[in-house]
Amino acid sequence: MCIRDSPLAPKRSELRPVPPGITPTLAISLSADGQQLASSLGSRVRVTTNPNSKDSSSSFLTGHRDLIRSLAWNPTTPNRLFSGGYGRIVYWDTEASEPISILEYELSGQITALHFSVDGSTLFAGVSRPGINGEIQCWSVPQLELQAKWNAHQDTIFSIDVTPDGNYLASASGDRSIAFWETDTWQERSRIEAHGTQIMAISFSPNNQRLVTAGTDNQLRVWEWAKGDPLFQLGRHKRGLYATSWAEDGKSIIAGDEKGALYRYTDIQEHSGAASARAAKESKVKSLKDSIQSLTSNSTGDLIYVGTQSGTVHVLDPKGKSLNTFKP
Repeated sequence: MCIRDSPLAPKRSELRPVPPGITPTLAISLSADGQQLASSLGSRVRVTTNPNSKDSSSSFLTGHRDLIRSLAWNPTTPNRLFSGGYGRIVYWDTEASEPISILEYELSGQITALHFSVDGSTLFAGVSRPGINGEIQCWSVPQLELQAKWNAHQDTIFSIDVTPDGNYLASASGDRSIAFWETDTWQERSRIEAHGTQIMAISFSPNNQRLVTAGTDNQLRVWEWAKGDPLFQLGRHKRGLYATSWAEDGKSIIAGDEKGALYRYTDIQEHSGAASARAAKESKVKSLKDSIQSLTSNSTGDLIYVGTQSGTVHVLDPKGKSLNTFKP
């Protein structure tokens, strides 16, 4: 087990505010087979089977005391889902609609990010105390034994992702930095100060070479992460961006902002130093007029799943056609 301090000076951030009476969808996750969509609804998990079909059905899982801020499906075991709220991670059997176990030991903060290793044997958790620190914890699955933990940031960890080859873990924080960690030794490989304000979401490209980052500084940026080099910005946004995802086929990036504008980028260029207008083809998929809090897509990027501040989940095609909507 290793415990380290981040060298960065703290720059206080806050978790996304939630108005009274609102049950937001702060987290959303699609199962590996694309047949189940998990979305948070306040302190409950909504699990929807066949989410892009009008014959879809939803069940609700209850096991948290406050807002759920993170979700992750096990990529190798069907019907196994983890959800994270304040001081608690719940391990679910979604077929039986009941918890397998509840983790509370060592969890002294908000569970703001969850992500699995490529082989499904390790769950990475971002445990955050805003303005104080962001800790990464590594739990074995299915044994649920704590393997390692360390202080990764001096502020909230908003997003975690793993390279498709499984060799590196990235964590993005309110301290403006992204840190890269070796998954076999847990040692820090490198760190970049990527945005002028808190970084809300990150996603690796399928070829391991690039990383897209979204921040509240209104920027969506693409990096050659191994060198720490910025390649280009995508679009010229007027609002903060809370969510982004790189499709598994590598052909598209989606992103959503705090006012509900959903964007899709295709024809992503390979060269560096490109102006934002030339780096990719931008299309505005839809204006939802409801702050986008979370999103994901299927492996080919032709189905987009969006969670909003009001708790409504939208299933869209790349042209913005609504295929399904799930209201609170």
